[in-house]
Amino acid sequence: MEGRKKSAVGEVTFSDLVEFRAAWTDADTTQRRNQEVLKTFFRFCVKSDFILKTPAADLDPIPEGRPKTEPFTHEEMSRIFSAVTSLHDQYGRRGQPIADQTKAFILVMRYTGMSIGDTAKLEKAHVQGCRIRTYRKKTREDVFARVPSFVVEALNSAPHDSEQFYFWTGRGKLHTRTSKWGARLQRLFVAADVRTVESEKKKRSGGKLNSEPQAIRVSMATPHMFRHTLVRDLLEHGTPMEEIAELLGNSMKVVEKYYSKWDTRRQARLETRLEYFWDQDPLTKALSPKSG
Repeated sequence: MEGRKKSAVGEVTFSDLVEFRAAWTDADTTQRRNQEVLKTFFRFCVKSDFILKTPAADLDPIPEGRPKTEPFTHEEMSRIFSAVTSLHDQYGRRGQPIADQTKAFILVMRYTGMSIGDTAKLEKAHVQGCRIRTYRKKTREDVFARVPSFVVEALNSAPHDSEQFYFWTGRGKLHTRTSKWGARLQRLFVAADVRTVESEKKKRSGGKLNSEPQAIRVSMATPHMFRHTLVRDLLEHGTPMEEIAELLGNSMKVVEKYYSKWDTRRQARLETRLEYFWDQDPLTKALSPKSG
């Protein structure tokens, strides 16, 4: 609005908001959330008597695109784990502690399907033998994921941030620690050359931004893709949807919406029913070469 020489809430029009929204480039889910924030703000302005009518009321809903559940390929997974040894921290330091801790972190994500935030706050008390607690139901019942023994061995041998947690000191805000882990995994994806693209970033010098942007590599991969990869692999090996939902802590409706395309059992059931239909259908019997 400053660029439009508008400094008061009452000066903002519906057209202003339409053009403002047209410049958004985030994911659909983020855009829907931001639009709701925008509408909430102007509803507040109406209730506070700053304006008589909200200009955001008639903004049309942002359509929900196809759920993005792109998993890593098997080759990408191999590159990610191979790149761990060369990973550096935010200060440019390389070495075994960083590599060991990061390897343990991504092993947990890969074999439990836990989110980056849940992995960051993983407690030592939640690891029992080769079982890792993924979440607690509303009935207070714990749900565990069984993992290979080398996952637990990697957890135990890696540096721990505190006596209670593997990857967090327990001090400060969890989302801050989660953001730092997200930045570290982004560096790992770039080091592994997984879905990298060229981007531009303005470089600071003497506290000021230089006019010439600096070309950098970034990865379009996200930590949540470890979760999608686990689900894909389980479904392709015939794991029932109900068990996937139990592991993830999601409803069947959510799991079917996001992951049904990899459900080999569903395809097998469909083909079996089609074949049964052919066996019972008179027209199919008449047209089949075997009927002659």
